[in-house]
Amino acid sequence: MYEVVEFTEVRALPGNPPVQRLLGNFAMAQDALERGRAAWRATLEEGTDDYVWWVVKRQGAELAEWIADSRSAKEYAVDVRTGQLIQL
Repeated sequence: MYEVVEFTEVRALPGNPPVQRLLGNFAMAQDALERGRAAWRATLEEGTDDYVWWVVKRQGAELAEWIADSRSAKEYAVDVRTGQLIQL
């Protein structure tokens, strides 16, 4: 199972921990990736003053397989062989 998690650092509440929200659990990585990308793209289109980022990872994993954030049009994946972050 894969999960999509959204994290938000609320600009109006500096110093507070990020708000974490589970966007869904998915049997297939591709389905989780599509959900994460949809949330990311919607936020890029709408704009936000907050800093938001999304991750797709296996449930219980510490390492994300896909990462994107609201300040960039770039997305990243982790090379599981090396642990390096790779821009897609």
